[in-house]
Amino acid sequence: MAKPTTNVVYPVQVSKGNTLYIEAHGSFLTKKNIQRQLKNLGYKKFTITKPIPLKDFKNMSSKVKTIKLKPAIGELKGVPKPPTQTGLGKIPGGPNNPGMKISEGASATKGTKKQKIVTKSGSSGNQNVSLSKFKEKLKSKVTFIEDTVTGQSESYIDCEKNGQIVGDVIIDCTGFKGELQYTSDADLSNRLICDTAIAGHVEYESEEEKRKYVICEAVSCGWIWKIPVRHRIGTGIVFNKKITSPEEAAMIFTNHWKDRVKIRKVINWTPYYRPKFWKNNVIRIGLSAGFIEPLESTGLALAMEGAYQFVRLTESGYMKQSTRLLYNSIMTSFFEESIDFVAMHYLVSARKEKFWQQARKIKRPIQMDYYNKKLKDPLNYKSSEYNFFGGNNWVTWLRQT
Repeated sequence: MAKPTTNVVYPVQVSKGNTLYIEAHGSFLTKKNIQRQLKNLGYKKFTITKPIPLKDFKNMSSKVKTIKLKPAIGELKGVPKPPTQTGLGKIPGGPNNPGMKISEGASATKGTKKQKIVTKSGSSGNQNVSLSKFKEKLKSKVTFIEDTVTGQSESYIDCEKNGQIVGDVIIDCTGFKGELQYTSDADLSNRLICDTAIAGHVEYESEEEKRKYVICEAVSCGWIWKIPVRHRIGTGIVFNKKITSPEEAAMIFTNHWKDRVKIRKVINWTPYYRPKFWKNNVIRIGLSAGFIEPLESTGLALAMEGAYQFVRLTESGYMKQSTRLLYNSIMTSFFEESIDFVAMHYLVSARKEKFWQQARKIKRPIQMDYYNKKLKDPLNYKSSEYNFFGGNNWVTWLRQT
């Protein structure tokens, strides 16, 4: 296998006269990786041309006034944006929709035959995807069964109305409960500080509030997220209930928004993940696998990665104990990296309030010291496709502090 090109810029023609410039450092981006990421973004037709050494490109880019370089992708103004992706959008309520009422259930698949998906009845409220339309599109390939799961073994699940449903793989989508199979949780008590959020929404008062980015703003007892969506701002305050009571946090939250916020719910959690993500024929994906906290929206990303890694490792139809062990190893690594990266945000704060003083006492990730040494030469760090938060993420964040 050819080694990935280091410190180069790939010109990618996405339409006539329009070019993306994608920067690659070490194994952070390979040509194959770029192709996959562009397809995920919605680009169907594009041409990746001969790479340009980063040094030469920097000299050239001074003549291209509209170039914007980012750690992963830089783009020219005027390049058509990829199609807007629906179905994974965030509703008002939080960066990761923590605690959003999701249709819980489990799915069982058997070989290449028509698949069966078992779901508990219940609505997820403000989802961007209509469940009825989703079912309609998949009805030729999938059998949907609305039922209550009452038990489970290594090869089947027991349902209240339909009895036993057999499957080679059962995906646990039962959320925080993780009902299908008990496994012990990883202890994160000394590594993360937040365990509560109050979610709400705020109506727009001006065009200036309709920003195209998310704001995470530190306050005395924790931090507040602000996610602008079409008709309003999804917002919430994240804190530790042992330090600040929900009543006090609600007051800070309300005062921050000058009484504009409409509070929807209080969400409690204990940070956790279950290292045996895939045990026997049961795979935990989403909240049943673990939850860290809303910062950096790791819950959504880890759920997507859990599904992707399962498909990637089993697309050949080969499933043995070694497949399970590899899957568990990859997902444990991703959760561990996410925990450390989230913890870093609190450790670098210099605020004096009690919450922030306590936050600086949590376990310090060793990556902080490693990447701090790289700040003098930020281009001289490497990441791989198996880094969930790679060197680029760490160095970009630490340089600001």
